[in-house]
Amino acid sequence: MFSAIFNKYTTSTLGMIATTVPLVYFIRKHLNTEDDEDMPIHEVLFFSEEGIVCRDHFIKDSEKKACSLKNCSFYNLSRMLHFLNSADTTLDVCMYLLTVKDLGAAVLRAQKRGVKVRVIADEDMANGSGSQILSFHENGLLVKCRQKSTTLMHHKFVVIDNRIVMTGSLNWTMQAICGNWDNLIITSEYMIVRQFSAEFERLWNRL
Repeated sequence: MFSAIFNKYTTSTLGMIATTVPLVYFIRKHLNTEDDEDMPIHEVLFFSEEGIVCRDHFIKDSEKKACSLKNCSFYNLSRMLHFLNSADTTLDVCMYLLTVKDLGAAVLRAQKRGVKVRVIADEDMANGSGSQILSFHENGLLVKCRQKSTTLMHHKFVVIDNRIVMTGSLNWTMQAICGNWDNLIITSEYMIVRQFSAEFERLWNRL
């Protein structure tokens, strides 16, 4: 008897969870709700060749909104910009390749509103075509580069206000956002954020 009742309510509860989670995702994605600073942040963004069809979202004003694709590249970029624009005190960027103008502009805006911005890059990539690092230099951002070596500064992470980390396989290029198979994790998990903050400080002091 107890087993039957337990199974009944367990099935009912799981059903509610199964329908609620997609609903929350839909609301956040399509209604563009803001994040509550007191709520933990745990997001995973996936990028794939499906994002190629989303390129028009970046060009046509009438289509500048997320589409129905699960891995819509415009939605993914908008989430990245949202967190960069939320920086209030510090923004530490450690990025192998950075050519996306929208992301570069978000970093520059942070500096203009008084955020302490530091950038670590790889020297070869920093001097490459389309690199936003050159613009950072011109605008007086604090930038350090790993000198040419047999190894690379291949990190791809950002620490925001020592409270949020964005990290994954994703380089900040349109090829990565709209074509490559890549991922990005965004989290406010304290132990993870603390370790990335410490690693950034270690690298910054070493360069």
